[in-house]
Amino acid sequence: MKENLKTAKKKSLNSRMRAWLTAQNIIFVLVISIFLISVIWSKPLGNLFSRIPFEEREITIIPTTLPGTPTRMPAEYYTNVEMLTGVILGVVILVLIVVIGTFAILLRDRR
Repeated sequence: MKENLKTAKKKSLNSRMRAWLTAQNIIFVLVISIFLISVIWSKPLGNLFSRIPFEEREITIIPTTLPGTPTRMPAEYYTNVEMLTGVILGVVILVLIVVIGTFAILLRDRR
């Protein structure tokens, strides 16, 4: 009797797991994983190499403009915090739209 219950539980668990392994869910997990990896890797890599000693050399930088090089961004774009806050807010809103839409579709499909 106990063995029948165990096998029934395993079968129901397997069927529930198969129901979650749809193409849509797999793609969703992949997209979220790629997003998280890109956010983690976008941190400055200089922090990783700060403990490695380097030889002190003097480097002279010669500014050159190549043909077809786009114009440089104004310094205001790098120093203005309001623009960065707006970009982060926009990204958060887009992620919320995707997550809420996905949950709405999942709830609709259950009914």
